[in-house]
Amino acid sequence: MDDSGTLTGEYQENPRHGVPQDDFGKLTDPDHWLGWLGDDLAAAVRQGIEDSLRSQAADAVVEWVKILEAPRFLTGGRRHSEDEQLMVVTRAALAAPCSPGRR
Repeated sequence: MDDSGTLTGEYQENPRHGVPQDDFGKLTDPDHWLGWLGDDLAAAVRQGIEDSLRSQAADAVVEWVKILEAPRFLTGGRRHSEDEQLMVVTRAALAAPCSPGRR
């Protein structure tokens, strides 16, 4: 389209065109320990979102998830009984604005 909104006949391929895909990039940007979520961080977060939506609508299906902003973290723990330089994680949470594609 030109500046007036008229089609020019030119075509430029958009490599991001197509079915929306999960985007967890902003989740992995911060330098925060997320080992408590397991080996597949994206799958764990996606599952948590799906579980939350299904608790509200049993037939909810998440088609894609995009994390919109860097998450905020809360990690709590206690000192290791044998080595005070170590900490045992007893609770952890994250919150991140996201856009779930669902039906």
